[in-house]
Amino acid sequence: MKARYPQVHLHCFSAPEILCIAEVSELSIRETIQRLMDAGLQSIPGGGAEILDDEVRAKIARLKCTSDDWEEMHRVAHSLGLRTTATMMFGCGEELRHRVNHLERLRRIQEDTGGSQRSFRGCSPPKIPRLEKKSRKPLPSIT
Repeated sequence: MKARYPQVHLHCFSAPEILCIAEVSELSIRETIQRLMDAGLQSIPGGGAEILDDEVRAKIARLKCTSDDWEEMHRVAHSLGLRTTATMMFGCGEELRHRVNHLERLRRIQEDTGGSQRSFRGCSPPKIPRLEKKSRKPLPSIT
């Protein structure tokens, strides 16, 4: 894709996805990220962070990586020269102390590595009644 569209900045694969790729490929996190960079990866999104406090993650993101694993992946990416972003999803049952823990962890990573581009915050949507299925038009081809 990068060869065909060099103007496109590849900001791809969240920490949980990279950690899964590394595990399945039996590679270190460093080697996985380096191979992705060699294939054109230019920065990494902060998705999968939710709240970087394992007390909350155990309830809302048990199938994703731990807070320490998320942090390690970002630190490795920064050590390889990649920039990353970070997200925080609040309104999912966490307390203020969990938000503070999350922001403190991001601050430490940025202070130590300088590799973060920006952080995004988002609210968990309120619970809404189940929507009825609607027929959808097929997506157009992007050839």
